[in-house]
Amino acid sequence: MSQTKQKFAIISLGCARNLVDSEVMAGLLRKNDYEMIRETADADIVLVNTCGFIGAAKEESIDTILEVARLKEAGKIKKLVVAGCLSQRYPDELAAELPEVDLFIGTGEVPRVAEILREHEANTGRRRYIGVPSYIYDHDTPRLRSTPSYTAFLKVSEGCDHKCAFCIIPQMRGAHRSRSIESVVKETADLAQSGVKEINLIAQDLTAYGRDRKDGTTLTGLLLRWRRVDHQAVEFGLYVELAAQAAIRFPGRCRGLEHRVLVFGNRLQDREEVFLDVDVAGGALAVAAAFRDDPVDAVLNGAFHNRVAYRNVNRARASGV
Repeated sequence: MSQTKQKFAIISLGCARNLVDSEVMAGLLRKNDYEMIRETADADIVLVNTCGFIGAAKEESIDTILEVARLKEAGKIKKLVVAGCLSQRYPDELAAELPEVDLFIGTGEVPRVAEILREHEANTGRRRYIGVPSYIYDHDTPRLRSTPSYTAFLKVSEGCDHKCAFCIIPQMRGAHRSRSIESVVKETADLAQSGVKEINLIAQDLTAYGRDRKDGTTLTGLLLRWRRVDHQAVEFGLYVELAAQAAIRFPGRCRGLEHRVLVFGNRLQDREEVFLDVDVAGGALAVAAAFRDDPVDAVLNGAFHNRVAYRNVNRARASGV
């Protein structure tokens, strides 16, 4: 007689980068004979993938954990797992304050989620699995996308090497590490074949993509490499979240303009060439770039998440494109 599969549900909080982690954990659990369901009250295991960046996000995470804990208290679920940035940032404090949580999993333990669940079944005494984050998924990693069929997030790098006085991301996400261009391109092609029309490139520090690899890999090189992807039936949209740094360069391909960004907290002013429309509104810098001789429309959006103050933004469009 076959063993009944344990049912799990995932509640993903915070940013798109966290959502990708949730999708990867869902794919890995399904591969390991767990069954994913939508309704948390009908699950055996509920995993809350938390955000721990700012106060409001932490409050939302705690409220969600307590809400799921009430389901466990009522006997509707068997196991409550807390993963993500909040677990990585406050493992000891959470374990002390939330005895109703069975497991705390850090951001670097994503690939071990099924292994950890099974280990916990044999040894319920250990509640914390928090290590130094060094993992990043690739194109072969099982993943259950939760976005609409026409759009997908694609994480190209993880972590950040900057030591900004106000930012906790390096502690929660680890040192910066990039996927290879080939891995990103292969996942792009797979997504396009599955019907995705819009691909959202994301990272904690996107403009640093490739720097850690020390083999000449750059974000510019990645985007130019996309020209080889078969996209005859696909109109790609690229929504790129830029970290608090200089904007990306596409020399000779787009109209140029300059802006000055003032970055607080152990960071210097940086002046870079960016392209087309710069719109400073609501704490975000939007950069739109169009490839004239390529059917791929690249839309670069910089979401700086309260990390950057903008000053002296000068729009100076060059003539003739």
